[in-house]
Amino acid sequence: MSMMSKILVSTMKKQPKFALPPADKLEEFRKASEQGTAALPIEKGVTFTPGKVGDVDIEVATPATLKSDDYIYYIHGGGFIYGTCSSTRSYASYLAANTGLKVYTVTYRLAPEHKAPCALDDCIAVYKYLLKENAGHKMALIGESAGGNMVMSLIMRAKDEKLPLPVCVEAIAPCVNLAEQYPSRTTNDKTDPSVSGAGIAALTDAYVGDGDPKDPYVSPIYGDFHGCPPLYVVADEGEVLFDDSVALVAAAEAAGVEVTHYYSKGLFHTFPVMGKMLPEGKEAMKNTVNFFYKHLGY
Repeated sequence: MSMMSKILVSTMKKQPKFALPPADKLEEFRKASEQGTAALPIEKGVTFTPGKVGDVDIEVATPATLKSDDYIYYIHGGGFIYGTCSSTRSYASYLAANTGLKVYTVTYRLAPEHKAPCALDDCIAVYKYLLKENAGHKMALIGESAGGNMVMSLIMRAKDEKLPLPVCVEAIAPCVNLAEQYPSRTTNDKTDPSVSGAGIAALTDAYVGDGDPKDPYVSPIYGDFHGCPPLYVVADEGEVLFDDSVALVAAAEAAGVEVTHYYSKGLFHTFPVMGKMLPEGKEAMKNTVNFFYKHLGY
């Protein structure tokens, strides 16, 4: 582990773990989170263009030089309770600059005000728009944490609706089972510097509400993985959601999906989104670019 990562992990351990705030503190929490992510660096030369798909806000991050008209659809994390197009700009710009592709982001509706399947409805509406808007070009799909849940749930729904599928999918530290607590959500409580198992339970309950937590559009681990695109899963062995990634890899492999995975040690939840601020972030981006390029045919 790099010195920068050691310092960051040490700092994170001194802070409260990510959790569902009280209702009267939720907007304050969202604003503070937005300010924090807004402070992350934006890659030079990348421009942002806002747009709308119905009532859903989207944004396009465009690199200074385009490699092709293929594109990336990136769905952000945030425990289902926070995140916008603006809060994803740093990582979206990093993806765009390193791949040379346009990166589309989405501001989906958030829990607990909006329960499942509202967020997925927004993500699938944007997905259908992108398929039409970019007809004839290939999509790579990526999401982290709650966004990792969204990309896998989206694949399940797209298959059921017989929509064209992306050429590949990357899930970074995805939360794929909202119906039960895997062992790592308890055993890794001490090693995860940013999220607790109890925090995950509260966040997922806020998202599921009175719905069926075993619905594959909510917990994609219960879905049919046959016919899914090639999958790349990234996680840290010490995070509370680690077993979600292990289960996802196993389920996809059992269905004959082409699966690649990378499990880091001693880092933290969704470390790749820190980008080039960390040596491990740079390495993660190289792996992402190689995975995308392989399946985009470059």
